Amino acid sequence: YLLSPGKLTIVEAYPPEGLSIVSVIYLADLIDKKGEAEGLIMSSMQGIFVNPDRLVVISQAYEGDEAQADDGFYYIQIYPRVILRSYYTLLSVFDIEEVGSPRLLFTVGMSGHYSTSRMIGDNVYLVSQSTIWRSGDDILLPEVYDRHGLRELDVGKIHYDPQTMESHSFVNLMAVD
Repeated sequence: YLLSPGKLTIVEAYPPEGLSIVSVIYLADLIDKKGEAEGLIMSSMQGIFVNPDRLVVISQAYEGDEAQADDGFYYIQIYPRVILRSYYTLLSVFDIEEVGSPRLLFTVGMSGHYSTSRMIGDNVYLVSQSTIWRSGDDILLPEVYDRHGLRELDVGKIHYDPQTMESHSFVNLMAVD
């Protein structure tokens, strides 16, 4: 399994003289195409976990709008200028029973930048961190992503350490079986 910018390549590496590419999973393949991910822009793959018949891919995505230059200057755009609104850490699970044609089973995730992850048995534990933002008197709560799209986390599911005097970010935890 070779992780490189924008793709994950599954290779047959043994015996060495028979080296061949078995399949390729592209960044765009990590989310369902059914509209649940509308507005999400895939950014990068962060890591993988492999079980005998499952492949887990950790990736980053963001929501953003293309910036409009209205200051009277002429810009040469090499990359689109984007105003980022939110970052998301996603976990995509593939069935690799037939390694030559991996099949996306589901993708879940949460707001925040990817921090770390662990696989223990069949469970994957994912950690992300997101900045606490205010909008007027409201605090923007962490979001979760599943087959229904993005939704704000219920405030009753957010816990905090009362010993912490000041906090500037949410530490988001997710466990997936």
